[in-house]
Amino acid sequence: MGIFLPLALWSLVKRRNYAAPLALVAGIGLQLLATVADPRYAETPRLDSMQPLSVIYGFILQAVGSIWEPDARTMALNIVTFGGFAVVVPSIIVLGLLAYITIYGRAPLKVAALYAAGAAAACWAAATVLNPSPEFDFANFSRDDWLSGFTFFRYAVTPSMFLLALVPMACAVAEDRGIIGRNRARYLAPVLMAVFLSTSYFEATPARQTGPEWTTGVRAAAAQCAADPSLTEAVIAVTPATWQVAVPCRVLSGR
Repeated sequence: MGIFLPLALWSLVKRRNYAAPLALVAGIGLQLLATVADPRYAETPRLDSMQPLSVIYGFILQAVGSIWEPDARTMALNIVTFGGFAVVVPSIIVLGLLAYITIYGRAPLKVAALYAAGAAAACWAAATVLNPSPEFDFANFSRDDWLSGFTFFRYAVTPSMFLLALVPMACAVAEDRGIIGRNRARYLAPVLMAVFLSTSYFEATPARQTGPEWTTGVRAAAAQCAADPSLTEAVIAVTPATWQVAVPCRVLSGR
């Protein structure tokens, strides 16, 4: 949400639009308040638990690579077989689009392109550094880790969207330079975006498609609280396998 603050400031100054920026600031404030009131972690996570290279590798693999190859297993097999060459093509395309816009584009497009690239990197880095996990430590992955532990994470969605914004920006630059006509530019950007996005419309295997049923877990937890009045909360298993939710007994009993 914070990444959109400059856009809110621009809307405030240039368009005298107060409602949207104030709503954004209010949302950020409420999120910070919720984080302080109920911290996600019982203790501060170790931010040095992953190699810094893992953050960079993850950005290239997840934010960039998932646009080109949406199937995580295929990506893992490509990494095991070809190493870093598996993500060379999508990386060149993204860097090429960014370079084209920043070299030939008008000032607003240059700023937008650089900001989109920076926002993509910031989103991924913040998500992985503040949520350290062995699943993100790509620099230390073994062959077995790639084949059995690699998957695409939701943290890559927003960075990928920022990177995809370079496509219509590049079309705008090409239109400004007379490379493509105005009528063609109107349709070229949506067509190119559709081609990129269509690669993601294959059958997916979400991590949460199997596992314990929430309603069954709630009933079992409520029975556990009723059987032992000394309990203050009960644990309900969820997916992925190692995750769980602690629910207060007063909530489960409806008191």
